Amino acid sequence: TYLRYMQRPAYRLALRRLKLVIAPSKFMACAIAGDFPRTPVRHIYNGISLPRKAPLPSSSRPTVLYVGRLEVVKGVDYLIRAFAHVYRDFPETRLRIVGDGSEREALESLTKQLGLGEEVEFAGWIKHGQIRHEYVAATLVAIPSIWPEALGLVGLEALGIGRPIVGTNTGGVAELIDANVTGVIVEPGDEYGLAHAMSGMISDRCKLVDAASASAEKAQAFDSGVFIENLLSVYRKVLDEVGEDRKSRAKGLECQMQR
Repeated sequence: TYLRYMQRPAYRLALRRLKLVIAPSKFMACAIAGDFPRTPVRHIYNGISLPRKAPLPSSSRPTVLYVGRLEVVKGVDYLIRAFAHVYRDFPETRLRIVGDGSEREALESLTKQLGLGEEVEFAGWIKHGQIRHEYVAATLVAIPSIWPEALGLVGLEALGIGRPIVGTNTGGVAELIDANVTGVIVEPGDEYGLAHAMSGMISDRCKLVDAASASAEKAQAFDSGVFIENLLSVYRKVLDEVGEDRKSRAKGLECQMQR
C-alpha cells in the first residue's frame, strides 16, 4: 500500500522531466516502463571488478553456497529443504549460508528438524574482503529467491569467480544464467526442481567444470570497464541531445527577435 499510493506517485512526479531511465536488467526495464510512457528506458547491466583468473571448483567436498539476507522473500527455506534431498544422495555435500536476517532462527530450527546438523553451516555476515574466499571454496552458488530480484550482485560475483549458478526464474536472476551452460534455472519455490539441479551439477564433474569455465567467460560481459563505458556512452548521447535542444531553442529565439 505504501509503495502503490505514496512512494510510487511521489517518484513518478519527481522524475517526470528525465531524459532517460537506466535499469540494471531487462526485467526491471520492463517492470518500470509503464511509469515512464514518454521517457526512454534502457537496461545496462551492473558491473564488477573481475579477478585476473577464475579458479576451477575444488574436487574435494562439494559445497553449495548461499549469500544474502535471511528473509522469506529469499527462499532460503526452500533451499534447505532441497538440500536435504541432495544430502541423502550425496552425504559428503554441505550447504554454507552466508548472511543474516529475521528468518535465521526459523531456518536453523528447520535444519535441525530435517536432521541436517552440521551439514548446513550458518556463517552470518562476514567481512567484504573475505567473500571472495567463500565463492572460491564453493562448488556452485544457489539463488533461490521467490521474489523478483532486480539483478543480483551475488550472481555477478559468482560468475566472476567462475561458479555455476542454480537460480530461480524470477526477476533478473535468470538473465545471469545460460540454461544448462553456466547453470540451471528452476521455478521459484520448487524444492524438488532445485534439488535435482544441484544434484546434477554435483554428480557430474565434467559438467561442473564446463559450467564453471562458461560462467567465467560470461562474466566478461559484466566487467566494470564495460559497465562504465556503457554509462559514458549513454551520458554522451544525452548531453548531445541536450546540446541540440539548446541550439534549436537559441535559433528559434534568434528568429523571433529578428521578426
